[in-house]
Amino acid sequence: MGRIIFNDKELEFIEPVGESFFNTFLKEKGEGLHHLAFQINDIYECFGKLKTKGVEAVDNEPSYGSHGKVAFFMTGLFGNIFIELFQENK
Repeated sequence: MGRIIFNDKELEFIEPVGESFFNTFLKEKGEGLHHLAFQINDIYECFGKLKTKGVEAVDNEPSYGSHGKVAFFMTGLFGNIFIELFQENK
């Protein structure tokens, strides 16, 4: 995995090892853009709002990832691209 940071934006390259959400995606869809990530202040509030609007979450609740708390959603708005919400550890 590698990261390139420019200005306040980050491009992350992921090469999953073992079984994971990312590895399953690569097997089914092939290589390419997996998700867009958005930093938010309150992941639980945002998670709840999206769920009540009918947006399908990958998991039942936020979990911990490389940036802190994360949640992935399958919006269908961008083809096979997922949306990630993340709240940094403070």
